[in-house]
Amino acid sequence: MFKKLMQSTFNKVSAPKLTSQFMKYHFAYLVGNVPPTEVFIRKEYVTQFEEGHGELEEGVWITVKSKKDRAFLFETLFTEYGALYDKLPISAFLWKKDVDFDNLLPLDHLQLWNCFSYDFTVVNKVNIASLRCEVLMKNGKTYPGQYLFTIDHTHSDPGILNTAWSEIPHEHKSFNIIKLDNGQFCAQPNNRIKWKQSSLIPVQTKSAKFFKVCEIDYQVEDTPKWSVADTSDYYYKENSEQKVIDEQNQTTVKQVETKTAATTTTTNTNSTNATTNNTTTNTQANNQQQGTQADQHKSRVRRVGQDVVNFAGDTSKPY
Repeated sequence: MFKKLMQSTFNKVSAPKLTSQFMKYHFAYLVGNVPPTEVFIRKEYVTQFEEGHGELEEGVWITVKSKKDRAFLFETLFTEYGALYDKLPISAFLWKKDVDFDNLLPLDHLQLWNCFSYDFTVVNKVNIASLRCEVLMKNGKTYPGQYLFTIDHTHSDPGILNTAWSEIPHEHKSFNIIKLDNGQFCAQPNNRIKWKQSSLIPVQTKSAKFFKVCEIDYQVEDTPKWSVADTSDYYYKENSEQKVIDEQNQTTVKQVETKTAATTTTTNTNSTNATTNNTTTNTQANNQQQGTQADQHKSRVRRVGQDVVNFAGDTSKPY
C-alpha cells in the first residue's frame, strides 16, 4: 500500500516538477527536442542508399542529436508507418516534393560545421521568427529561405574536462535552421545569413566588410577598484553619497598624516633636549671630578713636601 501511495505521489507531483526543472535550468545532453516540423524523408537514406532514390516519405521531426565532431542527426516520426527513425542528417529532408533532385545541395553545404559539443540548447529567436533571409553557401551562391529555430552549443559541466570549441569566442558558431526555397533545410552560422525585415531593414543594405570575428572573452569582475568584499553594506551608494564618503576619507587621511608628523616632531625635540641635558650633566660631572683630583694632588704635594722637609732634616737616617 505504501509503495503504491509513493508511486502515485511521484507520478502526480514529483515527475512533472523534476521534468520542468530539468527543461528550465539544464542544457540538453546528446538529444534535445525540436519544434515539430513537417518534412519529407528521402527514402534512399533509410535503405543504405541501395534503393528508393527520388522517392519521399512523410514525417515530422521529433528530436535532434548532437555528437561532438559529427553532423546533426534528426529523429523523425514516419507518420504513415507509426515508426520513429533516428540518426538522419539534415540533407535527408525536404519540406516540399517538387524539387530538382539533380541540383540538391550536399550535406557539407547544408551544414558548414560539425557539432561543437554534446551539450546544446534549441531556441526559437522570437524577434526574427519566420523572417525571410538569404544564405551564402560554400559554393559562393546565395539561397533564399525562412528562419525556423537555432541550435547552440556550450560546455555545461565544470566537473568534466572541456575538450570542445563551443566556448572559445573565435571558434564558436550558432546553427540557424533555415527552410530553403529550393526545398531543403540547412544549419548555418550568423555570418552566412542576411536577414530581410520590412520595418527595420532597408531593401538596399550596407556592406559589413568591417566586421571582425570576436576574439575577446569579455568579463566584468576583473577590476579590483569595484570590489565589494571589504564592506557589508546592503545598498550601493549613490554618486552624491559616495562623494561625501570620499571627502571624509580624504579628511581623515590628512588628519592622521598631520598627527603623525606632529608626534614625530615632538619626539625629535624631546630627544634633542635629552641629549643636551645629558651633555651638560656629563660636563659638570667631569669638572667636579677634575676639581676633586686637583685637590687630592695638592694634598699629596703638601704631604710629600712635609715628608721631604722631615727627611732632609734627619741626616742620621740612611735614606
